[in-house]
Amino acid sequence: MTMETSSNASQKSKWRLPIMIGAFVIVIALVFYFVFEGTKNDITIVKAGEVTKVSTHAKTVGEVLNDEGVKIGKHDELSYSKNTAVKDGMKIAYIPAKQVTINDEGKEANVWTTKDTVAEVLKDENITTRPQDALNVALNDKVATNMEVKIDRAVALAIQNGAKKRSNVDNKRYSSRFISREKD
Repeated sequence: MTMETSSNASQKSKWRLPIMIGAFVIVIALVFYFVFEGTKNDITIVKAGEVTKVSTHAKTVGEVLNDEGVKIGKHDELSYSKNTAVKDGMKIAYIPAKQVTINDEGKEANVWTTKDTVAEVLKDENITTRPQDALNVALNDKVATNMEVKIDRAVALAIQNGAKKRSNVDNKRYSSRFISREKD
């Protein structure tokens, strides 16, 4: 019996070292994993209204967006520059620019914008309209990619038929109706 007991004891001691080494390796791996995950910055990306939460080791805003597959165009809008250092809890807003064609009485301009409505785009481009001007879209319409905004400017009309004088401000499209009404 003493030989059996001695044999069992040597078998237990034979497995003790590999088990301890295995447990040590697992503990070290878990420590590294939790340190690695714990040092990531939690970032919120808002891309055109869509919210995405990200944990990252990226150093700059540009790296974060690149890692997330966001291609930043030169006319796009970012809440931080691409070189800004990433901080935990940061909220990065990204608005992709849309190209809009503005045709103002035949004068055409292609502009890139991150504005939401036609009125905001026109204001940003220093283009004013009057209530009598005709637009192919409403001022409160949402801007769409490759949108065309046509402005038909109103003109001042004055018609004198004998002693009867009448003036009106209207756009060219409707001025013929005004003239024909005044003839009658």
